[in-house]
Amino acid sequence: MNKRNFKYIKLLLFSVIAFAVYFTIEYSSLFKAILIQLQESNTSYAFGYYILFNIIKWFLLVFGILSLLVIVFTFFKKK
Repeated sequence: MNKRNFKYIKLLLFSVIAFAVYFTIEYSSLFKAILIQLQESNTSYAFGYYILFNIIKWFLLVFGILSLLVIVFTFFKKK
C-alpha cells in the first residue's frame, strides 16, 4: 500500500468516526437530557454550552460529508 492510498484510507476512517460521533450525539438520550437541562437552567454558562454542543454536532456532520465528497471525487478522477 503506497502513501497516497493510506492518506485516503485515513480520511475515510476519520469520516466514519465523525459520522458515528455525530449520530451518537444526535440520537443519544443522554445528550438530549443534558441539552434539556441546559435549556431549563437560568445560568449564563448554560447557553454557551448549548451553543457549543450544537456547533460541535454540525461541525462533525459537515466534516464527514466533505471528507466523503473528497474521497468520491478523487475516486472518479482516477477513472
